Amino acid sequence: MDGKIYPVRFDFRTGLRIFQAWEDEDLTEEEKAGITLGNVYLTTPDNEQAAFEQAVKFLNCGKELHVDEGKRTPERLYSLVQDADLIYSAFHQTHGIDLEAAEMHWWKFWALLMDLGNETRFCQVIATRYAVSHGQATDWQKKDYLEHPEVYKLSQPDTSTPDEKEKKALFEKLLAEGRAKRHGK
Repeated sequence: MDGKIYPVRFDFRTGLRIFQAWEDEDLTEEEKAGITLGNVYLTTPDNEQAAFEQAVKFLNCGKELHVDEGKRTPERLYSLVQDADLIYSAFHQTHGIDLEAAEMHWWKFWALLMDLGNETRFCQVIATRYAVSHGQATDWQKKDYLEHPEVYKLSQPDTSTPDEKEKKALFEKLLAEGRAKRHGK
């Protein structure tokens, strides 16, 4: 980048830390970008925009990330953060790998994640999420989905602009004040 070589952290835990930050609604986009750069690079490159683009390419396993403005965001069926326990178990069940003790490249981790066995609870949860969202769930899937929302419901990232977030916070504050006045508090 810019004629310089910048060493990177390639361990799968680096990618997991970055995804954890990107799922954190309390962080701003700038903070998430800073966490991305700070985790990928040992020293932050001079051209932070180019560095960020390369970091995203790294997280995408060396492939350019293409965003079609006209297409809607793909359906989210799993979360590396919310489903961490299921992923850990599935790695052990399918590949015999204890992720706590493992040392592996992010790209290898991703390839193995995409090759988890259908018999794992993680893949069953993904299949149920998909079936329910597309109206194709079996009676058992519907029942399990309703009985265990903590397993199936994924938190959705807040895509509001800072201005929208500020307006929402003000509305919620006014609403809470109105409730307090009604209840004599």
